[in-house]
Amino acid sequence: TPKLVVLTGNEEAARASVDAGCDGVFFGGDTLRINRGAIEDIIEYSSGKIPVYPWYQSIIIEEYESLKTKARLLKERGIDTALCGNMGFYSYLKSLGYNVLLDRGFNIFNSKACETFENAGATISGAEAAYVA
Repeated sequence: TPKLVVLTGNEEAARASVDAGCDGVFFGGDTLRINRGAIEDIIEYSSGKIPVYPWYQSIIIEEYESLKTKARLLKERGIDTALCGNMGFYSYLKSLGYNVLLDRGFNIFNSKACETFENAGATISGAEAAYVA
């Protein structure tokens, strides 16, 4: 059965997605970087009705350590999947045991690129797979 998992970049959109009955929410981008407690708020808001996953988009070096700590704490909380757009952070998430989906930051736009990442153990998110010829 198809599932609707929504990519959201702010708390309002994430709450609206939960209220609308989607099957899951990827939450993050700039909001994950700016408001460190935002994802916990969304997890609490969903009350376990749907999964909430972190989305690590572009990462600047000054935020790397704090986002590593956030990723580790979310993993300890039972979050097992993340959406990632940064190769360096991809490796870190895999080392924690996350199921990592690649987002548009990896520029996967043809079947060869898709095959290369899949051979390396990556899972391509639906948004990227749509570009695969």
